[in-house]
Amino acid sequence: MLQHIFKNIITKGTLSVVAVAAGSLLFTQVSLAATLSISPSSVKVSVGDIVPVKVVVDTTGSNINSSDAVVRFPTDMLDVVSVSKSSSIFTLWVEDPKFSNPDGTVTFDGGLPNPGYTGSNGQVLSIIFKAKKAGTASIVFADAAVRQNDGLGTDILTAKQSGSVSIKVSELVEVVPVDTTPGSPLAPIVTSITHPDQNKWYSSSTVQLKWSVPKDVTAVSTSIGHSPASLPTVTSPATTVNKTFNNLYDGVWYFNIRFKNKNGWGEVTHFKIQIDTIPPDAFKITFPHGDTTSDPRPVVYFNTTDETSGVQYYEVKIGEKQFQRLTIDDVSSNPYTPDPQDPGEHNILVRAVDYAGNETVQSGEFTVVPINSPIITDYPSELSQGDLLRIRGTSYPLTDVEVVVTDANGHSSSQLTNVQGDGNFGMIWAKNLETGAYTITARAIDKHEAKSQFTKPLSMTVKKSALVSVGSFVVSWLSLIVLLVICAGGIGLLITYFIHKGGAIKKSVRRDAAVAESSVHKAFDLLRDNVREQIKTLEKAGSKRELTKEEEKVIKKLQENLTKSEEYLEKEIANIEKKVS
Repeated sequence: MLQHIFKNIITKGTLSVVAVAAGSLLFTQVSLAATLSISPSSVKVSVGDIVPVKVVVDTTGSNINSSDAVVRFPTDMLDVVSVSKSSSIFTLWVEDPKFSNPDGTVTFDGGLPNPGYTGSNGQVLSIIFKAKKAGTASIVFADAAVRQNDGLGTDILTAKQSGSVSIKVSELVEVVPVDTTPGSPLAPIVTSITHPDQNKWYSSSTVQLKWSVPKDVTAVSTSIGHSPASLPTVTSPATTVNKTFNNLYDGVWYFNIRFKNKNGWGEVTHFKIQIDTIPPDAFKITFPHGDTTSDPRPVVYFNTTDETSGVQYYEVKIGEKQFQRLTIDDVSSNPYTPDPQDPGEHNILVRAVDYAGNETVQSGEFTVVPINSPIITDYPSELSQGDLLRIRGTSYPLTDVEVVVTDANGHSSSQLTNVQGDGNFGMIWAKNLETGAYTITARAIDKHEAKSQFTKPLSMTVKKSALVSVGSFVVSWLSLIVLLVICAGGIGLLITYFIHKGGAIKKSVRRDAAVAESSVHKAFDLLRDNVREQIKTLEKAGSKRELTKEEEKVIKKLQENLTKSEEYLEKEIANIEKKVS
């Protein structure tokens, strides 16, 4: 009995394990399903029409990193006009997509790096067919695979959905004779407001055309296609003077038109239309020598293609600077090297523009490592206005040092100086500095234009010059000296006058003259001592710094004028004494 129960338990446990394993296996199979499809799955067109389709993938939640397939089509009913990978989810291609109309095949093999792609409507490829013959054409997959991004390349393709193209005979088709008859209309003149220049590419897929119809025209025949020698096939009334085509696909088109009158069909006009609505292929910006470098002009590589109109030019923008235009030859012949960049991180934008004006923009980053900063070893923390600013320091031998002086309002000026072979540099600032607070910084620049960071700002103050502060004082004392000399002379004249007037007042004049002489002596001695004190102040400033030429000239002039004034005053007083004695 116990043995029977134990057997049932084992059997039920085994079944449970099997059930769990089977469920897990089923779940794994479902999660690893992927589908390749032709989109749209069905389309109806007329003979001669263009048929665009896409190859899309549904990963049902899985990450995929590659897919390849052979797409087959009936060669008697369809021709491939072009294939494009420009909007593909894949960025890496083992082999670029290609087609063969004789074999009726389109092949592709592409992928992308980690983390791969997950989605339900990922475009792998776009194909443009042209309908050749009435009937139903099937577009099917052969030898297809979708590989999971699991490191093993597991093929998880479980379904392939083909496409169907129903092609019917065009209506209103009239066979137009190739040869014109005498007296038939001339070739029409066609113009377009949307695509006026037949030699240019345009990004608009809507084309508006117009023409003028002569009075004798009885019918107009038109058609549009990819052949530059096609004949118009659709006949319209003579009142038709314009035509609009919506959603034309990328490529070169020809609008064909000619008139008919009573004499027959005239000459054909083939108006060329070039359409490109798809931007250039996505690309990457790379740095062959690394994206972190001490080179201020790092090598930058980028290149791309545009399958329809072609890439016309590139534009490059670094940081906040303006875009710089580069030709295709500039990029294809040599990698791009920017102007010298300052140290730090830089963002670079590259814009690829095709001939229709469509653009693809990619970005990248690089870092310029700074060289060592210079060292400022000597500078004045305080200057007097008019003094020369002298700066000394060390840096790389035989390089340049840029010194920047900035005032309190943020206004800066710079000056370059050369570093000697021993690594020392010295400079005298070429500009006069007004009074106020300043900061001094410097950076090194080598022969490759690599730069260092600016040094830490050093503070400096410019005060009023000693010449300026005592100048008015000196002028005042000199004026008093001159005044005293004049007074002494005046006193002498007055005494002489009174002596000539009479002896009665001679004693009084002698007494007053003595008082005046004493007062002039005292005043002059006081003035002389103060002026000499000012001279000493200037000479003391010269012991701390080098006096300017103007200051040295003032000292010399003061000394000379003081000596001359003293001599003159002594002479005048002696004359007075002589006259009153």
